[in-house]
Amino acid sequence: MQNYAKQLSADNKWPEPRSGSVLVWREPMVFGGQKMLIGDGDDFQEMTSAYYGVTSQLSSCQVVKVAEYNIANKIQVFDEVFYIVYRALWHF
Repeated sequence: MQNYAKQLSADNKWPEPRSGSVLVWREPMVFGGQKMLIGDGDDFQEMTSAYYGVTSQLSSCQVVKVAEYNIANKIQVFDEVFYIVYRALWHF
């Protein structure tokens, strides 16, 4: 997973992630486009607290499991969204 984070950072010209830290970014799924770095787990929690008044009760281990799940399922979700948009545009 650390190699994925390093490669993602290099591809998007972000600073290299700290070892052992999660990497959080925002990615437009339907329209593509540039990924936007939010930061590490602490940055993300600060952002959600400031914008939404929400604090996370997840442990670091749980956050890593969520990240691993998201990476494993990213391609499947993208394919499903693409199919839905394609059908909606062509009215099939």
